[in-house]
Amino acid sequence: MEIDQGLLESLPLGQRQRLVRRMRGAQVRGYYEREKAQQRQQDPDGAPRSLRPGQTLKVRFHLADMLQDAIARQDNKEALQLLKEGADPLTPTCSGGSLLHLCARSDNAFMAEVLIDRGLGVDQQDEDFWTPMHVACACDSPDVVLLLLVAGASVLLQDGSGNLPLDYALEGTESSSILLTYLEEQGVDLASLRQMKLQRPTRMLADVTHLLASGGDVNEKNEEGVTLLHMACASGYREVVCLLLDHGGDVNVGDSLYWTPLHLAAKHGQTHLVKLLLGRQANPHLLNCREEKASDIAATEFIEEMLLKAEMAWEENGKEPFCVPELPQEETYEEILPECPALPSRL
Repeated sequence: MEIDQGLLESLPLGQRQRLVRRMRGAQVRGYYEREKAQQRQQDPDGAPRSLRPGQTLKVRFHLADMLQDAIARQDNKEALQLLKEGADPLTPTCSGGSLLHLCARSDNAFMAEVLIDRGLGVDQQDEDFWTPMHVACACDSPDVVLLLLVAGASVLLQDGSGNLPLDYALEGTESSSILLTYLEEQGVDLASLRQMKLQRPTRMLADVTHLLASGGDVNEKNEEGVTLLHMACASGYREVVCLLLDHGGDVNVGDSLYWTPLHLAAKHGQTHLVKLLLGRQANPHLLNCREEKASDIAATEFIEEMLLKAEMAWEENGKEPFCVPELPQEETYEEILPECPALPSRL
């Protein structure tokens, strides 16, 4: 879902925090389901085998996978034994995070301290740019929040949607209290945080404006095939997206992994950008390197439904722009933000 930054900042703190937590819940749920499906596709032993009478099928797991499972189950004794046997604590999770992300989810400060002593970075970000501190705040793991602060973790790193860890700490929780006290001790007030969060979209808008004035190519790609439109859609910078599209931005451009701006907007829950891109003739049938359409990786059911309707309209009408009914401002959050279950067992 997309939450307009200006409107988000105008909401009461408690409501704002509930909204961003729901957003992350939907993102994590979708990613968890995709990861399980991908693991089933990649598992060479996934197909059933016919066994001879008396024969048993043995399945072997890597130590690193067993370590992640032990930490997820909060079995510290087994986790310590696996580390002793040579399990690599630096092995990333499937989402690009670290074992500290798992500890943060369950408030396992004991294993988190062990892992930090073994060299895990306290500010490592996963594929959505979530740090362990983001996870600890979202899951209200105060012991891990305190440990990370003592270990020097930053509270000012922003995730892919531009949110700080404090944005995910619900008002009145112990995690929120710890962070607010820490920020006050550091001389950082909430108004300064809001200004800092607005710096990135403002800076990008200024950079794109300068690029256009100097005759630059808005469709220029970096070494990974990523364009400015990819970046703006993933981050939810609507003004930047409109400016790029109005000046020739390729709405269907793919990066080196064939991800289009529509893929990224859908994955990161940017509802209004998905609508905007579809209206600019973004093709909802394009596949990424995993053979996924944007609807396959949508962060919310609302976005998925919108994309599925666009796929049907595209087939029926060709490249006619897909029209989405206007979302009234006062209904946006109720319609876009359905209740999400608790965060799943893996981040």
